[in-house]
Amino acid sequence: MNRLSFRGAKSTQLLGLAAFFIIAAVALPWGGLADRFYRGQIEERALDAWVYKFRQHPLRYLDVYFSNPPNRYVGFPVVWEIDHPSTDVSYAEGIPSKKIIWSNESQVPTTSHSKRSIRAVARVRWVYEGAVLLEYLGRR
Repeated sequence: MNRLSFRGAKSTQLLGLAAFFIIAAVALPWGGLADRFYRGQIEERALDAWVYKFRQHPLRYLDVYFSNPPNRYVGFPVVWEIDHPSTDVSYAEGIPSKKIIWSNESQVPTTSHSKRSIRAVARVRWVYEGAVLLEYLGRR
């Protein structure tokens, strides 16, 4: 009888250990998903703040490019329709003469022929002869 209860206790421990590993295997990926979701919400709120600032002082490409004094709008947010068909090729409002240079080119999504443009939230970094330098913050 004593031997029987020892085996029962051991099998209960093994069953509990197996249940723990199964729960851990299922719960850990969901924990990462919750973390990514929460991080996404924080990024979305940060973009909302930039969009709010843009709505206070909406700027078009030509406002920034021809600003007087030059670089008057450095640090200001913009929300523009941009085309970015390939690396080092980017322009605003579907017009190739409205050139954009990105300070963080690798983060900017490329557009294809089926999806011509994206609505990008960015910050003005500098204005050069022939182009505006922007920092990509996200998309709307």
